[in-house]
Amino acid sequence: MCAGLRSGRLRASPRTQSSIAVSGDSASWILINASPDIRTQIESFDALRPGGAVRSSAISAVLLTDAQLDHTIGLLLLREGGPLPVYCTEPVSQDLRNGFPV
Repeated sequence: MCAGLRSGRLRASPRTQSSIAVSGDSASWILINASPDIRTQIESFDALRPGGAVRSSAISAVLLTDAQLDHTIGLLLLREGGPLPVYCTEPVSQDLRNGFPV
């Protein structure tokens, strides 16, 4: 499938890694996991695109389900908007502070 998509033989859209955004008011969003594809995911969803202020975002917090790189690398891309609360379990927090100091 990947080779067919890359060569143009397969008509499909490429997929991104897992992240999901949830909101109760469509204005403030919580991101569940921050994949390496977070920039592409933000750009593909108007509600998360930057607003009027420089480097603004409707993402108000990040909830991490684990410390896997596929779920945390996107934190590095989100750092430009200023402090962002990150919620996770204590073992995930320890892993991020010690093994992947974000």
